[in-house]
Amino acid sequence: SAGRPPTSPVPRLWARLPPRQTSTAPTSPPRRRRPPAWPPPPPSPTPPSRPRKLIIIDGHSLAYRAFYGLPHVDRHGKPSFSTAGGTYTNAVYGFANMLIKLVTEFEPATVIVAWDVGGETERRKEFAEYKSQRPPMPDLLSEQWPHFMPLVEAFGFTNVSMQGYEADDVIGTLSKWASDAG
Repeated sequence: SAGRPPTSPVPRLWARLPPRQTSTAPTSPPRRRRPPAWPPPPPSPTPPSRPRKLIIIDGHSLAYRAFYGLPHVDRHGKPSFSTAGGTYTNAVYGFANMLIKLVTEFEPATVIVAWDVGGETERRKEFAEYKSQRPPMPDLLSEQWPHFMPLVEAFGFTNVSMQGYEADDVIGTLSKWASDAG
């Protein structure tokens, strides 16, 4: 075994190659390379870069718009958008379509979706009656609510929320930071 190569479970690729053919034709002299031009030519003009677009969305507002924009039942009283199990999906479907339209029309570099966290906010501390006249979230929308944030992430977008602040406050802060950053 002194002169034998070690055996390997992986076949050697070089053993599978056809034998190298040698040419009997006379070889031509090597080609001379042309020296590089000096001075080098100026760089070609580059097209102006497109501005990077940042879009910040109020997630609650868009979800409500999707929910009320697509009826959950048709004119015969049957669910218009639902799963085979009967779960309504009109708001999720509408929300997804709005995100698709946003991407195709505006081609943003970054999309951030701000969400209200709920609970006590700075505005409610200052004004107890703030949003007290609003009705509670409809049951059909609250059933679809757990799907919005994962949907945003599936698009590759970022969800943002901050305890004690509403989405409007977060949007204002992010807009100011983006404006200051250029």
